[in-house]
Amino acid sequence: STHCISSAASDVYKRQTKDSGTFRLTSDLTVSELGEDAILVDTVNNNSRITIDLNGYEVKFSGIADTSTYGINIKGINSVVTIKNGTIAAFHDGINAEAGASIIVENMVFRIMRDDAISASMGFIRDSIFDSNRFGIYAIDPINLVEGDRLYVDSNLFISDDATQDPVFSMSATNYCKDNVIGYTSGSSNFGACTLSGINLCGASSCVNSFGVENDESKE
Repeated sequence: STHCISSAASDVYKRQTKDSGTFRLTSDLTVSELGEDAILVDTVNNNSRITIDLNGYEVKFSGIADTSTYGINIKGINSVVTIKNGTIAAFHDGINAEAGASIIVENMVFRIMRDDAISASMGFIRDSIFDSNRFGIYAIDPINLVEGDRLYVDSNLFISDDATQDPVFSMSATNYCKDNVIGYTSGSSNFGACTLSGINLCGASSCVNSFGVENDESKE
């Protein structure tokens, strides 16, 4: 089923999506209260399959977001949440997915997040733009420290209008990065810790992983 999400605070601002279905934004949404999630995927139905379609609109925080203020907060362990077609801006984290939840992020723009554009441990992140966030992607998995994270990062653009924005990623070799463009790099960017495939560009040249190996273009 498809549910429309309006800009009314009673409809979205404290909304807790628990059941499977599609939730579609019908206007821009601006949040201003600290410590509140714009959209919360709660823990009640842990096997939910949820799609959040921003439908071309923007979810934005007005003010200076604190450490517990998220654009989309996913607490449903074993849930699969698709987020697509819009912009999330100026939160502490744009998407915060607890370990055990899987995400599919498509055709999104993440702007000026105070910390992570996306914090997650499992899923697909593709065809999106990351603009001037402190961290582009923070891969977390406190539950399974042996096998690590499982993120597939494909065909994204990472840019910045702030020359001081150095930390780009926090990822490891258990993540897979293919055909991304990194418009800014530094020694602390850590993109090379990801397993690279296809053509990943870091500045004007191919990205090199932490082991000194350039992109393996033979992988598909």
